[in-house]
Amino acid sequence: MRGFTLLELILVLVIMGILTFLGFRFLPKDRALADSEVLEELILQKRSNALGFRANINNNLEMKKVCINLDKSSLNKEENSSRVKYLFRSDIKAFYENNKSLVKKICFDEFGRVYEDNLTLDKLAKDDIIINLKYKKEINLTIYKFSGDVE
Repeated sequence: MRGFTLLELILVLVIMGILTFLGFRFLPKDRALADSEVLEELILQKRSNALGFRANINNNLEMKKVCINLDKSSLNKEENSSRVKYLFRSDIKAFYENNKSLVKKICFDEFGRVYEDNLTLDKLAKDDIIINLKYKKEINLTIYKFSGDVE
């Protein structure tokens, strides 16, 4: 009678583990949820960069630290310049909660307040901003106008 040796069994288990690990990488993911989590982190990062920092609105480098464009191509460009690469796949649409007018870019001031497009008082967010991410299903993020918190 011939059986398997311990070495053969361990080798088979290692191969199965490697194949399982590779298989999980190709399973479809909940892209809208993943995109919303990464976008929320990006928004919170911009807000934390802005807290206590008075950005010069004429300096593009400073504005880049405290502003974020809310469209897929801009977000993908920004993520490609970071050390960790992430590719947004969801369609992203941002708008004011009450009047539904579109918002393309948000900025934060040194108090964490939300502005649309730049840091001038006339661009202070008039209402909470809803960010809708759609990839097979929809997920909404809300940015509160006074605190800049994201939910």
